[in-house]
Amino acid sequence: MAASGEPAMCSVEWWDKAMWATGSTGWKKPEDAQWPFEKNLTQVSPAALDGTGKTALVPLCGDSAVVPFLLDKGYTVIGVEGSDIACEAMRKRVKEVEGDRAAEVASRLTVVHGDFFKETVTHVKEGSVDLVYDRAAFVALPPSLRSDYTDVIAKVTKPGSLMFFEGVLRDPKHSAENVKAGPPFNSPPEEVTKLYTERGWKVTVNDKSVEEASTPFAGLPFGFWSCVMERSK
Repeated sequence: MAASGEPAMCSVEWWDKAMWATGSTGWKKPEDAQWPFEKNLTQVSPAALDGTGKTALVPLCGDSAVVPFLLDKGYTVIGVEGSDIACEAMRKRVKEVEGDRAAEVASRLTVVHGDFFKETVTHVKEGSVDLVYDRAAFVALPPSLRSDYTDVIAKVTKPGSLMFFEGVLRDPKHSAENVKAGPPFNSPPEEVTKLYTERGWKVTVNDKSVEEASTPFAGLPFGFWSCVMERSK
């Protein structure tokens, strides 16, 4: 429970004031170090590398480097983010990365600030999204919100849309409390597959990534696994 006057953990205010404002953004380090986007999209489908005429959604986008990457691939990109600090950091990143092309590229970028559940359905047209790139979004939300989250994703995507998804496996050997700790919260492949299959997605888990996630890197109590999805209906 949050102390008096402090924002509740995992609330929009908490992410903004307790995490972004203090520079506690360690979840960005693996992404910035590896730049795995081309590999990840190729896993989804080679066709995903051509975003011409397509719309990509990046939930809880922060200032993720995947956004300028997707813009460079031709996508119109919609990022939804609760932290005002992160939204400004995203705009700054795109401007710095794109240089002279920043104005043209920015015309294909919409950064929506606010509560994901309210703002996504308000600002993203139903059935308009071709690609979802979910890294550190699903796993940042308390498990009680996962069903609502996947409902929103299903509402804004179209049949045939694609998704790259990265989940987290927490090591039960680390401590008795570790599996329930977070964020990031434990998100086993079986649970993710069930949630999305029920909403019309075909889920293909990268079994090698699951094996690697079972041996967390750099001493962390968790590891990352991935899957790709295609919406069939």
